[in-house]
Amino acid sequence: MLSSNYIIIPYSIYGVYLIDVRALKLHEECIKEHLEGLKEEILGDGVLKKPIIVDKNTMIVLDGTHRVTIAREVGFKVIPALLIDYTEAEIYSWARIFTGKNAKKYVIEFLQKMFKESQSVQGKNIVVFFNGKEYLRIKSSRSILEIYRTLYSLEREMLSKCFSVKIVPDYAIERYWHSSLVIVLPQIRREDVIRVVSKGMCFPPKSTRHVLKRKIPDVNIPLHVLAKGF
Repeated sequence: MLSSNYIIIPYSIYGVYLIDVRALKLHEECIKEHLEGLKEEILGDGVLKKPIIVDKNTMIVLDGTHRVTIAREVGFKVIPALLIDYTEAEIYSWARIFTGKNAKKYVIEFLQKMFKESQSVQGKNIVVFFNGKEYLRIKSSRSILEIYRTLYSLEREMLSKCFSVKIVPDYAIERYWHSSLVIVLPQIRREDVIRVVSKGMCFPPKSTRHVLKRKIPDVNIPLHVLAKGF
């Protein structure tokens, strides 16, 4: 667990603690376009409604990257966190949906160029669906972080070319199969997250989707309490 140099104080709701924001480790980068709007919403509400979710053994933030980033930016000393064992959270992924004229051409050329030297029989699967069928499967020997960073660069490049890029939960891809190009990324595992964070690195935005079976409680803690700390 944590050094006593950091604040970890039980809150009035079971499982929720007020944690020193310096103690938390992020495993994903923020979506910059989303950050400012969320900051305005939180400051306008005057309370933080939900706790972030944190693995109690590593202090890795499983859900709440943007809220932690905002807390640090505005000077909060503590933030409410639901401390769990990582095994309580299921990890799912996000799929990327590309639409626009010649989107298939750009995506396929990018993938074949970027992964040409890393394909292997035993690699991790990157699967492309088009018109409701599997169109391309690439097995890459690169690390899971390298794969996600490469696909993130594709996402940014496609946006710069004015293509539409939609990020959807993996369970929702079937509704897009017959109208768009769909990329399904290899699954990230718990050990992947822990290893990447231990090296001081992060996955790109929207790499993992952590889901708890239990309900996440409301906390509605006034922001002045978070700014003051203990």
